[in-house]
Amino acid sequence: MLAMAVAVLGFSCADDDLKPILTVDQLTVGAYPSLIALTNGEYDLNNPTTTAYIYEVEFITENGGDNVESYLIKVSLDGGTFADVRTYGQSDFSTSADGNKSISVSIPLTEVAALFGTTASLVPALSTFRFEKEITLDDGRVFTFNNSSPTVRGAGFPGDFRLDVLVTCPMTSSQFTGGYTGDYVGAPPAAPFGAPAFGLPRTVTLTTVAGSTTRRRFSAPWLGAGFVTTVTFNLVCTEAINSNSTVPGTCGGGNIVVGAGPNTVFPGFDFNDDSYFELNFIDFFADGGCGEPPSPFTAGFTKN
Repeated sequence: MLAMAVAVLGFSCADDDLKPILTVDQLTVGAYPSLIALTNGEYDLNNPTTTAYIYEVEFITENGGDNVESYLIKVSLDGGTFADVRTYGQSDFSTSADGNKSISVSIPLTEVAALFGTTASLVPALSTFRFEKEITLDDGRVFTFNNSSPTVRGAGFPGDFRLDVLVTCPMTSSQFTGGYTGDYVGAPPAAPFGAPAFGLPRTVTLTTVAGSTTRRRFSAPWLGAGFVTTVTFNLVCTEAINSNSTVPGTCGGGNIVVGAGPNTVFPGFDFNDDSYFELNFIDFFADGGCGEPPSPFTAGFTKN
């Protein structure tokens, strides 16, 4: 069996309302924007002139954000060049319930579309606006997604340095939620340690994700009890778009990651029929030092 070192953490990642405590002496990156609320994290093609990316953050520094000189928001479209969207300073900040400097932000689709020479109504479905955020402190230090630690920007801490906002077709909260039975479509992934990823068939529970009408997630074991990972994916108009999932284990070479395979395209995909969908995965996308090659597979999910 695989000998894995599992980091034992004093909190539950299963409850999105529980935030682990990160003290200043543990915060080696110096500063980060902590997500308070994601009100809307997608652009609605049904309402292109009014839809907006809306969120609230507070600034975590050694003095509660008093030393934040500026907060810059940049955006790119479909992997292209970044353009500056907004820059905020101390005069724009409020104070959060926790006593930190904070700000509420609303960025309409009309605004970011204009940055790239188009209009909101002409932005096609499945377009992705990647928002990157930067904090500059009054001593000149700059903190971004790229120079912040994986701990801060990982699932446990709501470090809001980056978000991909999709142009999408909204769904209701009752669609693609509840119990689904997952099974492999075709060959299962390799099982070098005695069990394939997720150990399908099994029933999982799909839940919504705050700030989006189309993102869904479920939790499932990876390689037996104790190695539970959370899968987040997006059902966008005609495609099921998976995300990388980190496994809470390692063979001594960083985290194991179940990667996102190519988007699963459903011709004629109907949001009104949530009886079945498929997701593509790559087990051992990052092998955590285990020496295992990537193992692609597809899983289908049937509503119970």
